Formats: sequence, C-alpha cells, structure tokens
Amino acid sequence: MAVEVQMRSLQTWIEQEAKHGHTLVVAKIPAPVLQERMCVVFNCQDMDDMIGRYEQPELALLVDVKQGCMAHGYGVATLSVLGKDKLRNTTLGRFQGKKVQCLAHTSHANPWLQAIFNSENIENFVQLFQTAERRWASIHPTRPTLCDSVVQVHKDYAPAIEEARLQRFRKSRPVNNYFHFTEHGKTLEAKLTQMTLQNGKYVKTELEWTKAGRRCLRHLVTFDLYSLLWAGFLEQIRLKKNLWRQII
Repeated sequence: MAVEVQMRSLQTWIEQEAKHGHTLVVAKIPAPVLQERMCVVFNCQDMDDMIGRYEQPELALLVDVKQGCMAHGYGVATLSVLGKDKLRNTTLGRFQGKKVQCLAHTSHANPWLQAIFNSENIENFVQLFQTAERRWASIHPTRPTLCDSVVQVHKDYAPAIEEARLQRFRKSRPVNNYFHFTEHGKTLEAKLTQMTLQNGKYVKTELEWTKAGRRCLRHLVTFDLYSLLWAGFLEQIRLKKNLWRQII
C-alpha cells in the first residue's frame, strides 16, 4: 500500500515538473515497482549530456544513499561519475591544535542517475546499475561497455551495494569512504576484549595500536598497497585476539 501511495505522489510530481518546463526522464524498464519493492530511476538531459562529454577510458562511480529522507522511510540514491582533479592542499587531520595538510589528489562528483528506493536491498542497486549500463550503451554505442570501463565504485560499507557491484561491475575495485571507515573502526575496536590496568583504569590492551594502524593506513599511496596492508592489519587483530585467549 505504501508503494502505491508513493507512486501516485511521484506521478503528480513528474507532471508538475513538466508544467514548469523541466524535463524529467524516468526509466521504465524494468518495471519500477515489483511486489512491494520500489526503485524509480530518473535523470535529466543535462546529466546524460555530461556523460556524453566524458572522454576518459576509465570511470570511477560514486553511490550515495539518503535512506529515510522521504515519507514511509523511503530514500534517494545518487549514482555519480567522479572527476579526478589536480593536486590540492588537503587537510589530513590536526596536531597540537593545528591543521596538518599535504598535497593530495581530490575528486568531485558529477550526478548522473538518481533513484527513489523503498529500502537498500540488492535488487534495487542492481536495477540502478543496469539502468546506468543501458544509458551508457545508448550514449556511447561504439565504446567499451560500462562494465568494462568502471574501475572503482566509491561507496559505504552497505552489503547490498557490494553485492550489486560484484554482479554488475566485476572488474571494479570497491572504495569505501573514510567517514564510514572510521565508523567501521568502532566494530574493530569492539573485537578487542583483553583489558589492561593503566593509571587506575581498565583500557583495551590493543586499542591505541588499532587506532594508530587505521590512521597510518589512510595515507597509503596506492590501492594495491592499501589492500595488502589492510588484509595484514586484520590478520594481526585476529592473531592478537587468539594470543590473548591462549594466555588466559
């Protein structure tokens, strides 16, 4: 019932936009509503024109979802193409109350497709990616497919996005953003169960080591090096956890 109400609201919105001279293109294939699953993908001509001007052989995509920003808990997903920028002064953090900066490559997001989701499930993300593949093939019929062109998918840690990436962009590398990386750090810290008495207070034995490791890993120069050291970092946490279990 909620899906039907939302669809009626969407249709009214589209008609109002058309009256104001705004062109909103809604993807109709596959069907946007399937058994209480709702995924309505849309964009405008300017967004497609931006893709038409894109000449680089490789693409980095960004997926961002604001779930719960609409009625009934629905949300809006945005699929953007990241434009790589030149080296800029970038703030790495603070030390003794002062900003610490260095030159780093930055990127900016160019929105391409948006979709209204009833939930962040695998099927909705797959539909969003499939729509992007069809639009890419229509805009660039002589170029390699989008699946062959996407080298990175920037996202958060949502399992549904990762599963959809594996299904549609198998050659790409997942790049999880730093904000959610720091949030994910709380999960890692929760795995540290051994406590040590310091200055009259019990603290987690490897907590500072874990925090320092995450801070160092953030500034690695290549994704390959990061992937290798991140796997080793997780393995060290596992080994330390097992070691303390044996000692106890």
